[in-house]
Amino acid sequence: MKVNVVNLEKAVAVYHNPQYQNESVFYLFTNPQDVLTMVQQGVKIATLNIGGMAWRPGKKQLTKAVSLDQTDIDAFRQLDQLGVILDLRVVASDPSINILDKLAQQSVTE
Repeated sequence: MKVNVVNLEKAVAVYHNPQYQNESVFYLFTNPQDVLTMVQQGVKIATLNIGGMAWRPGKKQLTKAVSLDQTDIDAFRQLDQLGVILDLRVVASDPSINILDKLAQQSVTE
């Protein structure tokens, strides 16, 4: 397996380059806004696995491993509207939950 760490601009350019059309790619993001940027620029992401999003000042805790602010929530809503499946689970054995369904079920607390 080959690993490359690139910025968003390079990732989008490589995605659209026919030379890499048959390559399998695994993206890691630090925030949902970057995912939204890539999807808006034509990168097809069918499912987004949402795992560890650590608490920081200004973030509110949704689960033990996921804390969000309003910017994160807005990005997830836009990704949902663009057809991206939002799969909230920290490890593969966790049940699949749509993060927007989880937000609707409980209020986000600090």
